[in-house]
Amino acid sequence: CARACATFSLRSRSSLRASAVFVEHALSSTPRCRFERLRVGDVDVVMDVGHNPAALTRLFARLHSEFPGATFRAVLGCSADKDLAAMCSILLQHCGSSERVHLVRGRHPRAVPAPVLRSVLERVEAAGPGAGWGVVRHPMGPKGPPSY
Repeated sequence: CARACATFSLRSRSSLRASAVFVEHALSSTPRCRFERLRVGDVDVVMDVGHNPAALTRLFARLHSEFPGATFRAVLGCSADKDLAAMCSILLQHCGSSERVHLVRGRHPRAVPAPVLRSVLERVEAAGPGAGWGVVRHPMGPKGPPSY
């Protein structure tokens, strides 16, 4: 919607009139990595940024709705300001085990190293469902990541 509004706004400033077809197309488009569906061989792949616990919860609700009975794998990379334990807990709930969660470090300076994510994921898995972690974030500082 933001992309559609921005595009419409640019068009209206330039004295162009947006047709109903243009507006309908813009409103129905989905940004990249927002439930972006791909087919890789015989595997359905869904790309979604799922940038916080609420977004991950909505993502899995949609995945279960569109792929009933399917088993899931996930790839997780996070910024340091995210609630890592909550996100890991959601992934474990829907993927079944840490064996089905693949961890990566993004290219952004705030990205959490994959070994730190692995440590949080394993601790959450060992504690079991509903362990009440509170918020676990990765405090980035000049000395680098803390050891967990």
